[in-house]
Amino acid sequence: MTQSRTVGGGTPPVDVPARIPPSAVQDHPGVDGFRITVDHAPHRRCAMREETGVPEPSAALASVQVDRSDGVVVLRVSGELDASSADELARPLKSALVDGVRGVVVDLTQVRFLGSAGLESLVTGSKRADGLGVPLLVVAVGRAVLRPIEATGLTAVFTLAETLEEALGRI
Repeated sequence: MTQSRTVGGGTPPVDVPARIPPSAVQDHPGVDGFRITVDHAPHRRCAMREETGVPEPSAALASVQVDRSDGVVVLRVSGELDASSADELARPLKSALVDGVRGVVVDLTQVRFLGSAGLESLVTGSKRADGLGVPLLVVAVGRAVLRPIEATGLTAVFTLAETLEEALGRI
């Protein structure tokens, strides 16, 4: 079943399916010769290829580099931590929090977006660290990271540092 609606001033109606099967990635007629691609896989984001206009899966939204030295684990996170990418932090954070580790630092200086799922990964890691008696420090600067932490009251939960050097000096 399709429904028609007018998009913009004076453009002809566009047929838009009323219900698209959730498992489908489908093309739909767009406005002025452009096509709209709907991707119902929430874990995958698409970017448009400039030359063809065809969507292609983008690279991972977040990445984590893990460095270990003298019993201290540093997780350098970059990108966007949201529902589709929070596991990129959760898995290495869980692996880092083991007996014998002197401390863990999560460096968020290269994070452009911190959503609730990313915060949940940090809270889970913080609880695990507390249970093991391992200090966990979060390097957080910039509005994209500090605002969600402050707005949720998690400044009382996390030990925050402004630089990686400061965090390493506090372990």
